[in-house]
Amino acid sequence: IKWTILIFLLPGKHSLHYICTGIAGDPTFPEFILVVVLDGTQIGYYDSNTKTTVSKLDGLNKQTDLDWDVYISYATQQQATFPLKLNKIMKRANHTAGFHIYQRLVGCELDANGNMRGFNQHGYDGEDILSFDKDNLQWTAASQVAVITKDTWNMNHEDCRDTKYFLEETCIRWLKKYVKHQEKISKGKIPPQVSIHARKSENSETLTLTCIATGFYPCDIEVNWIKNGETILYDTLSSGVLPNEDRTFQIQKFIEIHASDTNTYSCQVEHSSLNTTLTY
Repeated sequence: IKWTILIFLLPGKHSLHYICTGIAGDPTFPEFILVVVLDGTQIGYYDSNTKTTVSKLDGLNKQTDLDWDVYISYATQQQATFPLKLNKIMKRANHTAGFHIYQRLVGCELDANGNMRGFNQHGYDGEDILSFDKDNLQWTAASQVAVITKDTWNMNHEDCRDTKYFLEETCIRWLKKYVKHQEKISKGKIPPQVSIHARKSENSETLTLTCIATGFYPCDIEVNWIKNGETILYDTLSSGVLPNEDRTFQIQKFIEIHASDTNTYSCQVEHSSLNTTLTY
């Protein structure tokens, strides 16, 4: 499955992704799966076997979310249409049997400056085949198997306008709601747990120093290596900010030095949960 969401979070940036997957040729998988991902963490799930919408965001359910019925309607609608779309694409690709996957990635992103981005992309067997250009209100085919679909969908101007509205209005509204809910259940700010590790290379000539900060919330953080009291601006590598399963975040910063290096190195961490900059 192509769209495994790996998000390197930027300060103040949030994202919401809906990943629909239709599967043919393998009865061990549900025919249809819908996964909802907030800032790189799964918060919702539905599949054609259970036919149940599951919220993985604490406190968000049918009783607390006014949009819950909309989610269920969307999931069941996609479940009904996905096998038909997959069968059409298989025929156009001259695939009559075997294991095949059809996916749809719909979502939006919002940064700290209020800049928005929306996307609606379709893929088949790991390749992009169709995408929506919301500025020009039209679909673009990246593969010959999607040309007929592209032409058909482009003739439905009302549906194109609805797609644009969802990406720019509905999706952003839901994203803001989820982020606000996440901040509420996170009980405010959580400080990072910081540790430093050293690992020698195989030839023992170099040493890789790793500073790990994990378990913090929100995701905005500054981690730097310090050499003899001065911040090292170059020659460092970063994992980027990544989500943990408990909806906190982590980051790793690396630097490589000679094993005989006698300089003093430390790791400096700044986070909104801390009253001051900490050095380890």
